[in-house]
Amino acid sequence: MTASMCMRMVLSLTIFGASIAAAAQTPASQVSAATVKPSPAASQPAEPQLPALRVGLAAPALKVAKWVKGEPVEQLKEGNIYVVEFWATWCGPCRATIPHMTELARKHGGQATFIGVSIWERPAEKTEESLLALVEPFVKEMGDKMEYRVAIDGIGREMAQSWMAAADRNGIPCAFIVGKDGKVAWIGHPMSMDTVLEEVIAGTFDVQAEAKRQEAEWRQQQERIKLERPIRDALSAKDYKAAVEAIDKALAAVPAMEEDLVPVRFNSLVQFDQTAAFAYLKTLLEKGVFEKNPYHAFNAAVIVSRNADKIQNPDYALVLAALEKAQAGQQDNPSVLAIYAETLSRVGRNGQAVEIQQKAIQLGEPLVGKGLTQAWVDAQKARLEEYKAKNK
Repeated sequence: MTASMCMRMVLSLTIFGASIAAAAQTPASQVSAATVKPSPAASQPAEPQLPALRVGLAAPALKVAKWVKGEPVEQLKEGNIYVVEFWATWCGPCRATIPHMTELARKHGGQATFIGVSIWERPAEKTEESLLALVEPFVKEMGDKMEYRVAIDGIGREMAQSWMAAADRNGIPCAFIVGKDGKVAWIGHPMSMDTVLEEVIAGTFDVQAEAKRQEAEWRQQQERIKLERPIRDALSAKDYKAAVEAIDKALAAVPAMEEDLVPVRFNSLVQFDQTAAFAYLKTLLEKGVFEKNPYHAFNAAVIVSRNADKIQNPDYALVLAALEKAQAGQQDNPSVLAIYAETLSRVGRNGQAVEIQQKAIQLGEPLVGKGLTQAWVDAQKARLEEYKAKNK
């Protein structure tokens, strides 16, 4: 994923923290864009309306299903400052943010009230009891790493609707700072709010300027959404050439979109013009893209691996160069290490592949049931034996 702050995924399939579109993920109910003739009204969409909840507007009420930690907050009282952060038990970035929230809560104790609200949970049954069964053990496990008030949004998702959806925020973790006047002073990623919170507490934060900044950011995002639409349509129709053309048009209009679209463009090129795909990969390598964002290299390697049966002349040496620029061997992500080992083996460096694959398995085994499956570990062990056999 990009280093977004409460930003949505740009396109659908995530491999290594970056968004990758895959036509195979398109719902069967979605009709090919090429078969649809839009009406005049559809071809000229209405101007998007600003979110109902924005910086400078009154904060919604707290309508949680249950408080699971700390003293309940029945209402947001004027004269007090609140940090309302939205998260979920299944959200890795949320888990990573929790200790920082605790650090801020301890630092600003008595000056601001911190509330973590679990939303968008995925219970086995749609009951409040099932929600509680997910969240309570998680909070208990976090212990003093999660040292602030915690509540659960109900099955009706009132908090998700009245806060997140109303603010047009589609990603978590996401924090709202509510000022002493009861109005939203700031919305963003919890890891980015330290200075803002200090200024809100000190009474020096310029809420009006922040409202203008966030509105401008929102309008830019709407432009990006418009530019993404033909990319999505082309991918849904599996028209990869059209997807690349739409991507290039989007990048010409908003060059900053390249950070999100690098893997999508490479994946699309692989489907219909492999020479151009590897030329693009070489350009990215020469521009230093993989040093700036290693995930682009990891994703490129996965794309090549997944399409190995259709690529006639794969340039594994180039893929390996990208991985090494991204320092793949120094990563602690077992999946990254596994794809690095596979690429090493592809270029004949089987001794090093064995070493890296052993590291991948060692790091992966403790994660079974926590993001990895036993089947994945077993598959990597089988590959390790293959690398050993080739290294003899």
